[in-house]
Amino acid sequence: QENELLNEELVHLHGEFVDYLELKEENQVLREQLNILGDRDVQKILAKVVGFDNTGNSLLLIVDKGEVDGIHNGMVVVLGRVLIVRVIETTQRHAYLLPVVAAESRVPVRVYSISEENPAGMVIGEFNHQAIVTEVLQEEIIESGDLVVSSGEGGVYPAGLLLGRLGEKLSSDNEIFQRAQLDLEYELTELLFVFIQIES
Repeated sequence: QENELLNEELVHLHGEFVDYLELKEENQVLREQLNILGDRDVQKILAKVVGFDNTGNSLLLIVDKGEVDGIHNGMVVVLGRVLIVRVIETTQRHAYLLPVVAAESRVPVRVYSISEENPAGMVIGEFNHQAIVTEVLQEEIIESGDLVVSSGEGGVYPAGLLLGRLGEKLSSDNEIFQRAQLDLEYELTELLFVFIQIES
């Protein structure tokens, strides 16, 4: 009986330790977000990623904040100055987020290239696990490593949020548009916390 009590106490302590680790990680994310220059005029809610939903056409992230927290469709989700997703569906306690790699995702962008022309393009999700930069005119000079940043066109996403960098070129020279892989700044499946922008 004494051993059983000790085992129960040990399990309880392990649970408290896990809670401590989660709080520690959450505080670290909050500190990093607050240290980003020029980012304090936008209200954000910290949300924990609790799962994925791939039952429909597009992959969705599920977070632990919903309508009771003031979350509604169309809100933009970031981590630092990096664009992650937008909210497309909510319940009382949860929000469903459309990531950049989702099949239905389209984000107008500009490519910050060596030519300094910052050509316009579009980032589209492909197969729910990668994103492609496309609709960049063939005459524009872009290359691997160029920054890909939201342009703000269409009003769905604010301008100036980083999506990633240009990766491997996928198009040939005789196509109308250039296409390239988008190398994201994060691993989608490793996201633990994100920030939902209340104002944009």
